[in-house]
Amino acid sequence: SGVLVNTGTINVEAGTGGGRQISANLTNSGTVNINTPTTLFKAAGVHTNSNAFNIASGATFTISGSSQVFNQNGGTLGISGVFDMTTATFNFNGGNISGTPILTNSTLNIGAGGTSPATFSMRGAGTISGDISTGQTILVNGTSSYNTVLTAANGFTNAGTITLENISST
Repeated sequence: SGVLVNTGTINVEAGTGGGRQISANLTNSGTVNINTPTTLFKAAGVHTNSNAFNIASGATFTISGSSQVFNQNGGTLGISGVFDMTTATFNFNGGNISGTPILTNSTLNIGAGGTSPATFSMRGAGTISGDISTGQTILVNGTSSYNTVLTAANGFTNAGTITLENISST
């Protein structure tokens, strides 16, 4: 329930029985491999990646509620499966992102160092701050379940792509 500082490797595997949950502030400067559905949950938790964070195809990585924050500060966030964040904050401060994080009713902050190409799917009532760089895409995805409203409290520059669209599921 405290801080888990990873400088080695964490492999989250299917094994047998039960779900997989990490209930700590996670600071990763090593490697995290999410190979089965996994939830990162700590009330007001702050989770930081600065090296390698990988979500395998078929796996869903969930961060949900309780004022949690995920900082992508460096290294790579590799999403072959699903990165699913609800009612939390994603700070893109640096590094690379492959795949598309899904941010529902969440905040996306693009920091000065968050200039690498990346795509984000914003759903529900979300907020955005920071400039959208060349090669970055913000998908404003309404669904059959809800409309999506993306709010920017301050002005910003869009040098990338913003797409407003309705998607048929989730």
